[in-house]
Amino acid sequence: MIHENLLAFIWQHRYYSNQLYTTEGEALRVIQPGLKNTHEGPDFTNATIQIEGTTLIGNIELHVKASDWYAHHHTANEHYRNVVLHVVWHADVAIHLPQGTHLPTLALCDFVSQHLLAQYRQLMLHQQTISCSWALPALSNLGWQAWLERLAVERLTAKFNAISHRLSATQQHWEQVLWELTARYYGGTVNGDLFASTAAQLPITTLAKCKHQPDVLMALCFGTAQLLPDASMNNDAYTKHLIQQYSFGLKAYRIATSQHYTPAYLRMRPHQFPTIRMAQLATLVLEQQHLFSKILAAENVHEVKGLFTITAPEYWHQRYRFNDTPNRKLQPKTTGEQLLNSICINVVVPLLFSYGKYHQQEQKQQQAIDWLQQLPAEVNHVTKQYKQYGVVANNAMMSQGLLQLQQQYCNNKH
Repeated sequence: MIHENLLAFIWQHRYYSNQLYTTEGEALRVIQPGLKNTHEGPDFTNATIQIEGTTLIGNIELHVKASDWYAHHHTANEHYRNVVLHVVWHADVAIHLPQGTHLPTLALCDFVSQHLLAQYRQLMLHQQTISCSWALPALSNLGWQAWLERLAVERLTAKFNAISHRLSATQQHWEQVLWELTARYYGGTVNGDLFASTAAQLPITTLAKCKHQPDVLMALCFGTAQLLPDASMNNDAYTKHLIQQYSFGLKAYRIATSQHYTPAYLRMRPHQFPTIRMAQLATLVLEQQHLFSKILAAENVHEVKGLFTITAPEYWHQRYRFNDTPNRKLQPKTTGEQLLNSICINVVVPLLFSYGKYHQQEQKQQQAIDWLQQLPAEVNHVTKQYKQYGVVANNAMMSQGLLQLQQQYCNNKH
């Protein structure tokens, strides 16, 4: 069975014949395969190819079957308008674009040797993913634990410097900095900048003024993040109401917004859609007043998780986007354990540590470190790579130490 990651590997490293032809019989030359895209949109960007001597610069989309283009609804998606070549394994259908032209397609199955396919797994295994892996056997398990704990504290200190910068910009407003950091991690890797920008444009003090108008607060969050549909669309009653409340809120609270980021939905599970995350984030603001003060008063990390555990409004129990046809099954959108852990590791602990360092309270710094040790280790590409070399993170303190090691030492080695 051929997978898209194999297609991407073959395309990126040019493991195909030098003489290529499209499914239409046109001579094809790959000058630059492009840059691999890990976010929304085509699989490779800024590629350069020649078809029958004509140079084309644009994006490359990969699929196992050509018909996946239609199955994934790429034709109507603006992110795919600049695709210059469709690279597939099987060309089961021809792809026709709205303007009447066909999308040039390369069927790789005709140009890749069976010998290369057999060697694929070995090639992947021999890629050294950790640049300083040669040094990994030097430490015992106890040595690793002590070193990673030291690196985790180093990482917290670096975050303290970044938080101090935001404190200066907000006149030492800890609640505002908490709001901005929380918003970023609710947005995730793909929409983090969008959510952080929204939080910066909607100060927590402004949102506090409209807590007696929940729909206005909700509308301001959605609207500033460009998540509300256009008013000219065939919107349902709730969506129309929020659009009206957004216009009202902008005028009533004299808010001027300017959003440079656009929401992304692809390459993520529905419960991670920006609409769901924003509904949860706005609900958090509505339900929790003086959240940072509550964090400071919390006795344990379990209590903190309870503060961030909320459920999006009832409208979202049957939907993932505005105007979606309601699902028959009710699915309340409650904050998941993975997001709660991420917020605690990347927002709560660094802020608590920074507060202790800022006010010279060693007890708060130690409390932050203790909470980090009590939280489960993160599972990401870095921790997975180290696990292959026998270095296992038993808690979030160790996984944060591994991130610090990889990003600041292995990747930056001279």
